[in-house]
Amino acid sequence: MCLDADDYFHSILLAAKKKLDPDLITFDEAMNNEDRDLLVAAAELELSELEAHGVWVAVAKAFVKEQIVPYTWFFLVKCGPDGTIKRRKA
Repeated sequence: MCLDADDYFHSILLAAKKKLDPDLITFDEAMNNEDRDLLVAAAELELSELEAHGVWVAVAKAFVKEQIVPYTWFFLVKCGPDGTIKRRKA
């Protein structure tokens, strides 16, 4: 697999961000996590909120005439002071 410059840059940023925040979960980690369903639900909630605010619309790639903005999914598991999971964010 060959990465273009943007993919390479995003992978470096993600690796750096993960080192700073141990609660950060990558997409691949989230999809292999035992709480996968809860993390997917958090992502669906995030998408519905973006759509409700009118800042995101799904469009088939074949119909796009402008530049596509790259994205990366970040998942966070928010814990309380006692270590219990309070919520999951995407």
